[in-house]
Order: sequence, then structure tokens, then C-alpha cells
Amino acid sequence: MPRPSIIVLVLFFCGYSLSAQNNWEQKKNKDGIKISTRPSTRSAFNDIKVEMDLPGNIYQLASILMDADQYVQWSYSVEKSKIVKKINPSSFVYYMEVNAPWPVTNRDLYAELNISMDTVGHTLKVYTKGNKDFRPPGNDLVRIPYSNSTWSVSTVSGNAMHLS
Repeated sequence: MPRPSIIVLVLFFCGYSLSAQNNWEQKKNKDGIKISTRPSTRSAFNDIKVEMDLPGNIYQLASILMDADQYVQWSYSVEKSKIVKKINPSSFVYYMEVNAPWPVTNRDLYAELNISMDTVGHTLKVYTKGNKDFRPPGNDLVRIPYSNSTWSVSTVSGNAMHLS
């Protein structure tokens, strides 16, 4: 099974668009992780799509994602993370600062996260959209200008789920 830090690296920090549209070209299929790309209509960077099975259940994943203050404990290269605005029980705006290797400057991001859970169908939808204008960038940081992701998570068994 892939490590959570790999998932976060791929899904949160790339600033790419994740969605379930067509025209994807598979680039890699290794260790149970499928990565596909396609040209983006909104960015010079390609869109990226990731599919994988993960241990755990949708309730555990939702709990981890709703605790943005703890992203620094498990997210790759995250130096700071905090919830800055609670919208409702399943939605908030969070701030994150990501450590980038020299000579690249560290990045920061404000994003709104929304979670929609279907307890009957045992599925989870996670939507994250960056907001580059929420607050001004921090000193010596580069604002991630575009970030948009959609996760579809379905239950495979009582202790496994599929993310796409």
C-alpha cells in the first residue's frame, strides 16, 4: 500500500487539476498506483489523475483530512498547516506552507476543502480548491497560483478503499 506522504505529495502540492474526465494518458503504474496525465485547459502544467487502493475506511480518511492543523505531522514537506476559516462541519479554508528544496523558494497555499460522505453507498467525495487571493502571500514565499482537486473514494471492503 502507498504511504500517506506520497499521496499528499501527489494530490495536494502539485497545483494541478484532478478530475475524472477523458483523454488521459497513463504515464506510470507501479506499486498499485496508476498515474495519468493530459494537457490542462487552465494551466501550463498537465492535469494529473491518480488511482490507488488504500488501507482504512472512508470515516478514517475523512477524519484525517478534516484535521488540517495536523497535516504537518504526516504530509510530506509541510512546515505549517492550520484551519483559518470554518465554513460548516464538512468544509473549511486551510493554510499550508510547503518546504521546497534549494534553490526553489518555499510555497504557500490557501484552499477550501469540502467533504461529502454517502454513508449508505459508503463513498466519499473530497473537493479542494485553492484561493490565491484569500490573504497576501507570506514573506519569502511563493503563492501556489492554482490548485484544484476532486477525490472519489469508494469502499472496497471494511478495511480498504479505492481512490480515484
